[in-house]
Amino acid sequence: MFYPTAVLSSHLGPLQSGSGTCIVRWASKKAGSSSRNRGGKAPGQRLGKKVKEGEYVRANQILVRQKFSFRWLPGQF
Repeated sequence: MFYPTAVLSSHLGPLQSGSGTCIVRWASKKAGSSSRNRGGKAPGQRLGKKVKEGEYVRANQILVRQKFSFRWLPGQF
């Protein structure tokens, strides 16, 4: 059987019977957040179509902004 009073008495010295007090040690510092949870504050990247159908475009004008993983090919939109 497991008796927690026996463990406490071995670590804290002999417990006085009848005292009714329990010694509890709390954390001395509050737990901080993980450094991986610091994101989410950056503004949006404003991806997507920049020119509507029927608009005239000039040379070197951005038509679509997209991430590397998602591709729009010419003729798809």
